[in-house]
Amino acid sequence: MVRQYAVTVITGDHGCRDLHGTVYDTPWLYSSIPMIIYDPSGEIASPGEINDRVMSQVDTGATILGLLGYDEPYVSMGRDILHMSSAELHYAIYKGNNVYHIISPRLVVKWDGIGDIPLAVYDVTVDDSLEHPVDIAYDMDMAVMADSMITYAKAYLQDFTQRLVSDRLHR
Repeated sequence: MVRQYAVTVITGDHGCRDLHGTVYDTPWLYSSIPMIIYDPSGEIASPGEINDRVMSQVDTGATILGLLGYDEPYVSMGRDILHMSSAELHYAIYKGNNVYHIISPRLVVKWDGIGDIPLAVYDVTVDDSLEHPVDIAYDMDMAVMADSMITYAKAYLQDFTQRLVSDRLHR
């Protein structure tokens, strides 16, 4: 059953690059956009509740359908990020300056979209300015995570491309 709510969803279409010289002037935050769900009833989210999760704009539709309790089948390249278990893998992917950026809560992997080797891997928990790439030749845990993220991106892009060329983005 679909719930009826009076909510407002606010999100951006791109990150902010106009904060030069401030603590927010970092490559990590350039791609960050908020998604704010205003729910005056408090049924969906408590006032002031913050969920700092990695999501992409393609997750917006699936997340809103999840909030509404929509349980019919639908096609979405995104995921309902508010109803995912913490064990589920989910990354945001965007392409800027001809480089894919695959983002997890811990890593940013820069990838050329062709090979299996990342161009750079950053641990944002210790380097949110993305100035010091991790040397994955000496950190096997990071290498395995980066490889997994590239595999995810390849599958995502292949699925999207196949749906696009076969006119199946909607089914």
